[in-house]
Amino acid sequence: MSPFFINATPGSVGANDKIRVGLIGCKGMGFSDLQAFLRNPEVECIALCDIDDEVLNSRAAETQKITGKKVKNLYKDWRKLIDNKDIDVVIVGTPDHWHCLQMVAA
Repeated sequence: MSPFFINATPGSVGANDKIRVGLIGCKGMGFSDLQAFLRNPEVECIALCDIDDEVLNSRAAETQKITGKKVKNLYKDWRKLIDNKDIDVVIVGTPDHWHCLQMVAA
């Protein structure tokens, strides 16, 4: 569900509710998608996942700069992000040949 549709259906999200997002694949389009989601004040990023520590830590710092909040969960294994029951929406930003497996698991 795109966060841009939330305001089109008033009452679907309470005043104090946030849509908690996790991102798998923090480089390129995945992070661009997350940035677009974060423009909506009803969205909060609570998890990032990438196999590259440098990319993961860099994107966590960038996300904190954008939101003013530290990302609570950083993962190197996408299955652990999927197992996090606090996440409402998963953005799959991995290379094309990985999309299907991660999307089905999400």
